[in-house]
Amino acid sequence: MVADLKANTNYTGVITMKNEAADPVEDVTIEITEEADEHQLFYESSLSSINIQYSDEDSMGQPIGLLTTFTTAATGSGQLKITLIHEPVKDAENVSAGNIANAGGEIDIEVSFDINVVE
Repeated sequence: MVADLKANTNYTGVITMKNEAADPVEDVTIEITEEADEHQLFYESSLSSINIQYSDEDSMGQPIGLLTTFTTAATGSGQLKITLIHEPVKDAENVSAGNIANAGGEIDIEVSFDINVVE
């Protein structure tokens, strides 16, 4: 999958996660929302011209990551990796800013997308 984004543009990101291996299909987003203090999505882009900000938070005021604002700048191509961590240490250094390095916890889901920022 390749996502084309326009340069110098703000986007609202909304993540929905489903377990399509289950019968019936399970909407995992519900569990993430209900247990928001135990989950956080992290966004890592190989393009420095993309800024991603959290737009949602758990009951303790810490980010979840199901809702985001993406801001693009210069054109380019790269990858966007989205990682869902179960039981991250949300008050560890820079974790609330989206830095996965000190998050700890366990990876529930990790997926990468090719992205193009175009004129």
